[in-house]
Amino acid sequence: MFATTDILLFSIGTARNDALPAACLAAALWLILREDRPRAGALTIGLLLAAAVAAKISYAFPAAAYGLYALVHPRHRVWLVALGALPVVALVGWTFALSPEGFLFGTLHFPAQAPAEYYAARPWKLSLAAKALDTLKFLALGAALPALVLVARAAIRRRRVTLPDLLVLAGLVAALLPVPTWRQYLLPMLPPLFVALAAVWTTQPPTRATSQIMTVFALLGLAPTLSALVEPGRLPLVTAMREAATLRRTLDARRITAPIVTLSPQILPATGRLPDARFAAGPFYFRSRALLDAAAEVRLHLVARDRLRLAPGTVILTGGESAATAGDRRLDAALEKAASGAVAVPGTRFRLSVTPPAAPVAPRSARHNSPPVPPHAHDPSGPAPTPRPPRA
Repeated sequence: MFATTDILLFSIGTARNDALPAACLAAALWLILREDRPRAGALTIGLLLAAAVAAKISYAFPAAAYGLYALVHPRHRVWLVALGALPVVALVGWTFALSPEGFLFGTLHFPAQAPAEYYAARPWKLSLAAKALDTLKFLALGAALPALVLVARAAIRRRRVTLPDLLVLAGLVAALLPVPTWRQYLLPMLPPLFVALAAVWTTQPPTRATSQIMTVFALLGLAPTLSALVEPGRLPLVTAMREAATLRRTLDARRITAPIVTLSPQILPATGRLPDARFAAGPFYFRSRALLDAAAEVRLHLVARDRLRLAPGTVILTGGESAATAGDRRLDAALEKAASGAVAVPGTRFRLSVTPPAAPVAPRSARHNSPPVPPHAHDPSGPAPTPRPPRA
């Protein structure tokens, strides 16, 4: 049932930082719930949970919930768990030391400030009502919604919260804190949720009606993916691989090897090219307006649309920001405005353009100390001699 949720299928089918931490959490959960837990298992749990947090900060809530639980239950060997997390903690500390300002802005300040700025024209999207509707909609595309109801009812009846219940609650908190809430934010909750449901059904198997309800919700979760399979060109991963291969051939034919300015940097690794460092974050900072001043943008290798300055001869790749990708075409238009002669890449949604070359500068004449030469100096005949007046 976990595999039929649209939350999971969406998260693993797009270029996001969701699949890796979810896999780390699921693997750690398998080790956490084992009856026999050797010391190596406790070290591995710490490593996996720390890796999940390093990949996506929202996984700090399930990791912290397990840490608190392990403190109360000695058999979980909390100090070995902490020791296992140390290598990842050291790696994250190293990235912080490389650029403290960039680390804090990217992991804390930007996620807290950018949504309010971006949705200022659509404040309803930031309301609690919108959050409630979106959360219910995402959970209903799959068996997650009825599973959450069944697990919560079982916890109320037993009057005791189990470890999977605690991790489900931590994952739900992690999903609801950001504004607005998107489907991938609910992924940290799903591995412990379906483990908790399995534990409930182990003691009390589901009735026939419950099984039928779960089947209906599972089919609802598969519906978006099945519809994408029917319509050609709808599967994001397959489409991206095909477009990247075509784009690579085009760039090779044009002998383009320099970093590329684009709001779709996720397409570039398969082409063997790098994005311009200022556009490595895609459209997310580019669409902002007042989060950083000009000096901070230079220090952090970022650029907002209002301060866009591109060097002559810069290659620009546009077309990824469209309604099909929930993007903003105006962002691509701002890039194309700085270029000229956008050319479509055949068989893809992308376009290539280049900023105009630098205007030629006229050479300055060399200065010297020679006296000016009259116009007739190089005339062999020379000027006619001036007649001298007769003497008196």
